[in-house]
Amino acid sequence: MPRAVSPRLVGRTRENGELDRELRRAADGELRCVLVVADPGVGKSRLTAELVSRHRRWTTPLVARGHPLGATASFGLWAEAFEHHLSALEPDAVQRLCGSRLDDLSGLLGSVAAVRGAPPKHEAPRLRLLEGLTSLLRNLARDAPLIVVLDDVHLADASSMDALGYLARNLAGSPLLVIATARPAELAGNQLAYETLLKLEQDDLLRRLPLQPLDREQLGQLAEAILSGGRAPDALLSWLYDRSLGNPLFAIGLLRSLVEGGGDLERPQLDQVPEELGDRILLRLRALSRPALSTLELVTVLGQRVSIEDLVHLSGRPLDQMADFISELIDQRLVIEEERGRELGYEIRHPLIQEAIYQGMTRARRRAVHSQVARTLVAAGRLAQAAPHFVRSAGPGDQEAIAAVLSAFRQAEQRESHREAMVLLEALLALIPAADPRWLDVFDVMAEDPEWVADHRADAYAAPGIEAMRRIERLVERSPDLGHQGLVKLRLTNFLAFGAGDLEEGESCARQALALFEQAGQAGRARTAANELGWIRGLRGDLQAQLEAANHAITAAAEAGDSLLEMQALSSLAWTSIHLGRPHDLESSLRRCAEMARAESRMYRLTWTLSTLALGHAVWGRVHEAYELLAEARTVNQAYPDTVLLEITAWVDWIAGRFESSARSWLQSAAVNRGALAGRRGWGVPPAVVSLAELGRLPEARSHLKNAAARGQWNFGAHMGRWADGVLAEREGDVVRAVDTLTSAARALMAEQHMSFAAFVLLDLAECAGRAGYPASAGWAAEELQGISDRIEQDLPAGLAFLGSAWAQLAAGRRGAQEDATRAVARLQPLGCDAFSARALEVKGQALLGADREASLAALSGAASLFD
Repeated sequence: MPRAVSPRLVGRTRENGELDRELRRAADGELRCVLVVADPGVGKSRLTAELVSRHRRWTTPLVARGHPLGATASFGLWAEAFEHHLSALEPDAVQRLCGSRLDDLSGLLGSVAAVRGAPPKHEAPRLRLLEGLTSLLRNLARDAPLIVVLDDVHLADASSMDALGYLARNLAGSPLLVIATARPAELAGNQLAYETLLKLEQDDLLRRLPLQPLDREQLGQLAEAILSGGRAPDALLSWLYDRSLGNPLFAIGLLRSLVEGGGDLERPQLDQVPEELGDRILLRLRALSRPALSTLELVTVLGQRVSIEDLVHLSGRPLDQMADFISELIDQRLVIEEERGRELGYEIRHPLIQEAIYQGMTRARRRAVHSQVARTLVAAGRLAQAAPHFVRSAGPGDQEAIAAVLSAFRQAEQRESHREAMVLLEALLALIPAADPRWLDVFDVMAEDPEWVADHRADAYAAPGIEAMRRIERLVERSPDLGHQGLVKLRLTNFLAFGAGDLEEGESCARQALALFEQAGQAGRARTAANELGWIRGLRGDLQAQLEAANHAITAAAEAGDSLLEMQALSSLAWTSIHLGRPHDLESSLRRCAEMARAESRMYRLTWTLSTLALGHAVWGRVHEAYELLAEARTVNQAYPDTVLLEITAWVDWIAGRFESSARSWLQSAAVNRGALAGRRGWGVPPAVVSLAELGRLPEARSHLKNAAARGQWNFGAHMGRWADGVLAEREGDVVRAVDTLTSAARALMAEQHMSFAAFVLLDLAECAGRAGYPASAGWAAEELQGISDRIEQDLPAGLAFLGSAWAQLAAGRRGAQEDATRAVARLQPLGCDAFSARALEVKGQALLGADREASLAALSGAASLFD
């Protein structure tokens, strides 16, 4: 686990340059003032501290900070700034700097009073104090240019701001740079400070420098600085950016809490806002009136953008009062206002502010507000929105809450809104006890044959789905309605096999569902269960059984006019065709499936079909066509992350050599699918991991692979996981383990006839063994590659076979390496698979090294160019 350290300043190159330019102008004898404005935590103080540190050798810094209790201290900011400096000087230096103003200044500055011997009996008048401060600054500036930092001037006392205006106009020719920092909302509330700075800006003595939050790239630099140079995983950066919105203080607090708490950087999670950040945020709430605070709590509990009309409705307050409370929250920069057309919307300015406010509410207060929101939403007929508020306000068994959430669940099922229905099902798990007969009511409102079951869209909600179906299963097992029991088993099959990746238990449930439907005389559902059983048997490694089941289902579905089953069976046939290496069957089945999906406007199935066809084209070398199909798949369905398109994109990008994009596609899938790593999501992990390895991001790749291995994986996913493990082992320097692991993965894939994908593993084995001087392993891999090429008869497998043979020939010291490498280059270069082309040029360069040095260097140079 990395150790969190204090980070360097990152992402402020432009702002540093602006301040440096202002300092140079000041050093040339032109007084300058800069106002740095930003929200709390964005880095105003850090930016000015960095400037002081950078130029300390040739300037004199004077630094002071405003504070909440400082409003009654006359000239408090200036007194603090001077005392920090004068207290470190010898008495004669202090006396020289004060000159004839020693008596006047001794009443304000303790260090001057110490040199004088005692403070004066009477305070100097305001004008003489201002003249004394002016003289002191002028004398200090004669020794070196001055940098005066007045931090948080929105908290400054009136006399300090009055002095700033006076000094700026009376030291115009002095080498002096004054930097004031402020929070915009609080500055607007300090009228004198605001007017003083505005007047200086109008007189061209001051320039405003807004400080923005960090962007994602800058946030990555900050994270790596905190981690002592360790690379920040993409998952960590996404989490940090989503939680902090680029606020450096929030990001640092989150990352330090994560690291110090032993959190997983690949799967970051904190149960609550770090205490220091929470205290800072809650401190800002003390300035609010009670009604404004209640309104803020209401917006916080809602957790989303809310209209002014909804706030009026939910709070029961009239519009004019609500407008005043909202204005107070906007002035304090806690809430932002956005106008969309004629609608005004409001939301908490920052997610961490929202979390801190929520955590700061007592449990009783949270329940009360959630209950208020839930009942109001139910009264308005917005049942789905009310459900999560009932969960947070009601206890298990609460009849009112259960009725409301169940009604919302019914609506979602009727609309076939899968994700909404699953969220509501999670809510019901919290509200209905496990053995409660009301679970039968839940099952009664479920759609009998929802499309999402046939589409295998169970991965992101596998755990709650399994738990709900297990509860229902226990209640219906003694029911005389066998079809009812079969439906429960079929849904449970979907969650187990295609969601959690538990193929053994999933197959058992599918067999039971098939038997129950046959006993009930429900032939249509029996056909569906049989096809599901074929899918699962294929995923367990028996592709021939899946192929037979798919062909049988296609015929039976066509005879019965069951288009949904026919599309599902055609998809199953296509899947096996890719793995078995049967291009014609893939093309014909998916073109037919696409026609049916378009005719029936089944957009999920159409996207699945187009992206799966893209995968088949890619594994056989038709990359350009694959990208065209993926683009079309995205266009026809904006909800494409719900399909397997992102996982397939990870594969296509890896085959094309677009490693950054491959890793990013899978990480996007993990983000939008609640981190699901099993089943159909899990088989997108291996190409992303290998891509990360190609990019040199080995720890990140290893972490992703470890997380995926801990989840349920289909046989194919597990075998490809071993491939990724072997590639990582080779990159990590453990060649022996790499060869053994790659050999094991290749044999397993070939035994189950995953021929198209076995080719990639065999190529890596041939290269790894060839480099390590294991000619027998390289030769075996090359022979198997040739067999796959002969079977599939497509360009990419043929090019990989020549490439594998070149490595085997090179390892054995045979002369054929050059010829095979040349053939590999010729086959691979037109395909758009740049990484494979580069690998072919590399082995060609090595084969030519002893015979033709010039040609060898040309080939190696071409490889290097493609790798770049």
